[in-house]
Amino acid sequence: PGAGTLVGDLAMPTMSLEMDDGSATMEGVSGDFDLVEALPQLYVGATNFSLGSIKILFEEGDQQKRLSVDDMAMVGLSRLDNSMMHLTQSFKLKSVVVDGDLYGPMVFDLEAKNLDGHALSDFQIQVQEQYRQAASFNPDEMAARVLPLYGDLLQKLVQGDPEMSIKQLYFDTPMGEADGKLRVKVSGVQDMPQGMPGGLFSYLQYVDAAADVALDESLIKVVMAENMKSRMAALAELTGEPPMDEQEMDLMVAQQLQGQLDAFVAMNYIVRDGEKIKSKATFKAGELMVNGQVMPIFQ
Repeated sequence: PGAGTLVGDLAMPTMSLEMDDGSATMEGVSGDFDLVEALPQLYVGATNFSLGSIKILFEEGDQQKRLSVDDMAMVGLSRLDNSMMHLTQSFKLKSVVVDGDLYGPMVFDLEAKNLDGHALSDFQIQVQEQYRQAASFNPDEMAARVLPLYGDLLQKLVQGDPEMSIKQLYFDTPMGEADGKLRVKVSGVQDMPQGMPGGLFSYLQYVDAAADVALDESLIKVVMAENMKSRMAALAELTGEPPMDEQEMDLMVAQQLQGQLDAFVAMNYIVRDGEKIKSKATFKAGELMVNGQVMPIFQ
């Protein structure tokens, strides 16, 4: 490899760690990368990483917990074309088992187009310079120095007609499945609108987006119920009220959840299809459409 290239590979058949409160074993770790510096500090090319399995034993209180991960793979491809970066990222996971509960498979496929390479290159250089100049690496201080750079990067990226797509996001859990797709494209921006709220509203006219999601109703109810219970517990602690009986809380939460879901169906935000909850939405030219119905977004 010559200057401005990064080429390498990794192979680790087995690695074991013994700790005071548990152990961890990794098997079948491998990877390779072949990258070229297309612009200063901006590398493009191919990366691959795979993992056969991880098995972890650890103690939580007086109980021993088990966690295992099997068959994980990540693949990345990127290129620079007329100073615009295009990339794809793929992540696949066969399973995660936590104390007998099976999660997976999981699939995540991402594609991004028309990312201004010079803007990304400048951003990388500026971030590195901020770290070189930092007197300390206090997280709050570094955030104050680096976060404005993200705003500058966004202003430059949106002027290149960028597009981002989640081609597939699928995850299976003991509570149910989640599946979805998302596409967002920004086009026609000459100068990033400034100011709030008028700047933000005028910026939305350049956005063309679409989303399509489907989740098992059982999964939605579990997630919403946990969120509702945590908020009720926090409110009880704040007001000093005694905690509600668990069975009474479960009944109240179930009733409220059913009412909320029925209301969302009535308003056409979601559609029931057997055991699935589905929704399709598009946003274009400032108009939001959900399940075929135009929805007001500024009231």
